[in-house]
Amino acid sequence: MGVVPVGGWTLMVEYNGFMGTEPEVMLPLTRGRTAVSHMANVSPVGPFYWYVDGSVRMSYGEDPYCRGGSHFDDLLDVVRKVGFGPMEDPDEDEDEVSTPAKFALAHHVTGVRLTRRLLETAEFTCGLVTKSPATSWLRA
Repeated sequence: MGVVPVGGWTLMVEYNGFMGTEPEVMLPLTRGRTAVSHMANVSPVGPFYWYVDGSVRMSYGEDPYCRGGSHFDDLLDVVRKVGFGPMEDPDEDEDEVSTPAKFALAHHVTGVRLTRRLLETAEFTCGLVTKSPATSWLRA
């Protein structure tokens, strides 16, 4: 994993991993702070989380109609505006969530706009995570 300060935030990039989107990992780390995490790989489908002070304020799983958290509907207009769909019925709209929509939602929540230039020029402090808790889907 690599981390770099960006404004008042810390950007973490995890290559070919998913720990940053696992509540079991992130909930304890977010006590007293705010974090946004999402996953983007070859498939645009994947989780998005907004954590505030050790709880999930807003999340969605593989599709945004499978949303959760204490305040998801507070951002419903923003979620639609940046390109998410379907929001209610999985058959309502065939469009998948795009990776740019996830970045736009993260930008709205944090005020940090991630650009290709930022990612290419930032000097990350890197480390290797050698052990992680068993994720919920591995325990099932």
